[in-house]
Amino acid sequence: VSVTLTGSAIDTRRHPTEPCKLAMNHSIEWFEHTVIHHVPLGYPGAFRQVYPGFMQLTGFVSMNFGRHMDAHMKQFDHLVQGDDDSADRHRAFYAEYNAVMDLTAEYYLQTIETVFQKQALAKGEMMYRNTRPVRTSAIEKTALMTVEGELDDISGIGQTVAAHDICTSLPDSMKTHYEQKGVGHYGVFNGSKFNKQIAPRISDFIRANEPKKAAKLELVPAVPAKAVAPKEATPVAVKKPEAAKVAAPTEVKAAPAKAEKPAPVAVKKPEAPKAAAPDAVNEAPVKTDKPAPKPVASAPVETAPKQAAVTAEKSPAAKTASLKSQKAPSKSKARAKAAPRKPRQPAKKA
Repeated sequence: VSVTLTGSAIDTRRHPTEPCKLAMNHSIEWFEHTVIHHVPLGYPGAFRQVYPGFMQLTGFVSMNFGRHMDAHMKQFDHLVQGDDDSADRHRAFYAEYNAVMDLTAEYYLQTIETVFQKQALAKGEMMYRNTRPVRTSAIEKTALMTVEGELDDISGIGQTVAAHDICTSLPDSMKTHYEQKGVGHYGVFNGSKFNKQIAPRISDFIRANEPKKAAKLELVPAVPAKAVAPKEATPVAVKKPEAAKVAAPTEVKAAPAKAEKPAPVAVKKPEAPKAAAPDAVNEAPVKTDKPAPKPVASAPVETAPKQAAVTAEKSPAAKTASLKSQKAPSKSKARAKAAPRKPRQPAKKA
């Protein structure tokens, strides 16, 4: 296990910078009345006391005003010359440099008083929740690395490396310090030199002090490997019967289609014999000659008398007269049947 401190003000008495001198020359009440403001109405945390980000940015720029002016003049030259790569790097740098968040008033005032005015941690007087003292001498198994910037104007040279002096229980083999040339306070955390020189050293330091548990890690995957095998086989068997269940409803839909066909056929069959019945009765006596007394006697029982049957056997003229007499009542019956249908039509319309 390890911890890395970069640009940290552990002991501000060493090479004090302008922020350190400002904190020493003013009281905590002056900071509370001068730089602490309330969050405006309409924003999250309205009326909460904070140290605004715009005041922090103003202080950063004012400390190196000439350097920031030169950077913007060079940005104009890059645009005129068509050097888009340099212009893009300038925009990316200031897009992050200008993104400053608000700090709560409690945190900011406590840092000013404890770190910059009293140097409580370096003197061994810092308290945890005002109940117990913070004893850095109790650190025995945590490796320590410190990183400082040569041009840091906030945490001066020597203020971060002071952490090695207060960790008296750590051996020298677990302590490492690195000073980066040509970078300021912001360059210790960001930029090309941080990516190429500082970050690799921090990564190597962390890996070198990690606990080696390779023997135990090899046993961990062996236990779940046996339990995973049966779990993978069970979902495969469940997915297969799902396909058969989906195909079943297709056969049910085809069954009602067969039942619909016989319905209209049954309606048409009884209609045919009703229309053919009267025609067969009227035309039956025409085709029969002498030996046809049976159909003649059966059909005109109510209409034709016995004398008509006797005359039909004697002469052909009587046969024609009998046929006319037989057809006449059929027409009268049709007219009689059609007569009562006329008054039904207006009833349907009403």
